[in-house]
Amino acid sequence: MYADDRNTELNRLFNELKIKDKSISFKIEQKIWKIWSTHPNNNELTSMLSVGSDFVNNNQYQKAVEIFTKVIEIDPNWAEAWNKRATVLFLMKEYELSLIDIKKTLDLEPRHFGALSGRAQIYIDQREFQKALDNLIK
Repeated sequence: MYADDRNTELNRLFNELKIKDKSISFKIEQKIWKIWSTHPNNNELTSMLSVGSDFVNNNQYQKAVEIFTKVIEIDPNWAEAWNKRATVLFLMKEYELSLIDIKKTLDLEPRHFGALSGRAQIYIDQREFQKALDNLIK
């Protein structure tokens, strides 16, 4: 999917989410994740992201960070690579590093609900409850 088609489809899906039909919202969310997790023009980066995710699922966090870092070095404009690394850094309790990657994710994709919820979770873990709430109601 080319970048223009990708953005058009994401815009359409986010507009559908505004309808608030809970019977279809999960399916729409899954479609958004699929688009985010698929590199717009490099299948190898998509595969690398998948391998890194497998490492996360197998609790091999350092290997996952290495893979996600390589993906970021190859394409620093792919929001999902930053988000994946932010997630694994969160799991490693490297909250400040995770927050840096979350900021980059949101700079690239301001609607990234995974990054927003991850940032809120960090604030909750840090007992910064007002920050967590403010993060979610922006």
